[in-house]
Amino acid sequence: MTSQIPDVLILDEAPLRLFSTPLQPWLAQQRIDLRSGRLNSNCWRGYRATWQIGLGRLILLAVEPWGAPPEAWHGTRDIRARISLEGLFPGSERPVHAIWFSGRLRCPVGAVVEQHFIGFASQFEEELLFNVEQGEVRNVRTWRHFEPEMAA
Repeated sequence: MTSQIPDVLILDEAPLRLFSTPLQPWLAQQRIDLRSGRLNSNCWRGYRATWQIGLGRLILLAVEPWGAPPEAWHGTRDIRARISLEGLFPGSERPVHAIWFSGRLRCPVGAVVEQHFIGFASQFEEELLFNVEQGEVRNVRTWRHFEPEMAA
């Protein structure tokens, strides 16, 4: 496996890398597979999403195809869904409040202290961790990694 292209999380107008995939539970629930066709090995999920945390809510701002065809099969209907906010959430208000997501969001900050070329496994100096329940951010904390000891 290869390191993956992360989604983007906007926090206080600053873009952060998001080493979590909060759109996945909704896609699974809707039986939408965005991984059809030929994919780029650095983005197995077939899309890149842009999120924002504002007023204590996790908000989906945009979804774009990444190394995948611009449309995907929608398993609950006999149609193809365009990989975009409008295509995946037709008729919904924009931006979309991510009420389907409960879990932890992980945003690395600083330099890499341990590089792994698989998924989102690399370790960074710090991580911002957001605990989210049904799209509402319940708390945020900073977790600091310790740098590996240097051999003398």
